[in-house]
Amino acid sequence: MNCKIIEDLLPLYHDGLASDESRALVEEHLETCERCRLKLAEIGADIKAPVYDGENSFAESLEKIGNKLFQKK
Repeated sequence: MNCKIIEDLLPLYHDGLASDESRALVEEHLETCERCRLKLAEIGADIKAPVYDGENSFAESLEKIGNKLFQKK
C-alpha cells in the first residue's frame, strides 16, 4: 500500500471515523511501516483540545485550532 494513501487516511483512522475497510488497510500497513506509525503519533500530538483562556470564546478557540490544522496541510 502506498504511504501517501495511508497518510490521507490517518486522520480519519485516528479519530475513529474510517470505514471498516479503510481501518483494516491502515492497520495492515502500520504493521510494517514505521514512517506511517510516526505520522500517526504526530497526529495525536498535534491535535490539542481548545482551552478557554478567559479572553476568547470557545468558538474562537476552535477556529484557531482549525486554522492551525488547515495551515499544516
